[in-house]
Amino acid sequence: MQFDVASIKPDNSDPAVVKPNSNVPFSPGDTYAPSGGLFSARNYTLFSYMGFAYKLSGSQFKDLRSQLPKWAITDRFDIEAKSQRQNPTKDQMRLMVQGLLMERFKLATHYETQPRPVLGLVT
Repeated sequence: MQFDVASIKPDNSDPAVVKPNSNVPFSPGDTYAPSGGLFSARNYTLFSYMGFAYKLSGSQFKDLRSQLPKWAITDRFDIEAKSQRQNPTKDQMRLMVQGLLMERFKLATHYETQPRPVLGLVT
């Protein structure tokens, strides 16, 4: 699944003045207003796009942040992309953004399972 047309441009505006915004919320939930296949995001870092595309949680963000180059956390980008699919779901948008990051930023990923402590609360 991929976008048919996409543009990625550096954004040099001050994030304190120009707040990051997107027509698709970067929140982990699945609800959003269908955008007719348009993904438009301004003034986000590559780190933020990765968080959206891979639906990262708090601890995953922390682990990833330490492994990225500084520019991926500080430099900001605008993305305008369009899909022929009229009303993709939010997860389909995530997949298309993953493909875009792989293609344009040469992002390579791998998945691994790690044991983590868990607290279970039972009555």
